Amino acid sequence: DVGQWQIHRYRGSVYAQPVLPNIDSHAAIPWQGESELLWHPLQQRLLFTQGVGRGVSLAKLHSEAVSLRTRRGGEALRPYAQAATRTLKNLLQEQHIPPWQRDRLPLLYHGETLICVVGIAVAAEYQAQAGEAALQLSLLEKNSFF
Repeated sequence: DVGQWQIHRYRGSVYAQPVLPNIDSHAAIPWQGESELLWHPLQQRLLFTQGVGRGVSLAKLHSEAVSLRTRRGGEALRPYAQAATRTLKNLLQEQHIPPWQRDRLPLLYHGETLICVVGIAVAAEYQAQAGEAALQLSLLEKNSFF
């Protein structure tokens, strides 16, 4: 840390960012149909956009509570029907997500089941099919927060 800034090196590049507050790894934010929520761990806004055939199946989200959580360790999901279940650690490494961002990514849960890592993957069993109502999640750029 340098004053109010953190300096990181990752994959041959140097990154500078403001120091972010500590995160509560046990915090959960319920999603109750809002189109936008503040995602405090990254100081960004999370958008929920309804669409068709791409994203999380809306039909599968009605039986249990839906919430956003941060990474706690040991999470896993199957990103494609023909794929094996993968650990979140491996998925994030494969997507070249810098280590200091990995614990701050929003994870969408249906009950106690991890169904989406925003911007990375949707669990195969929760992916919307062609013509099916869907929910797409995305993070707004940091500049949009301030």
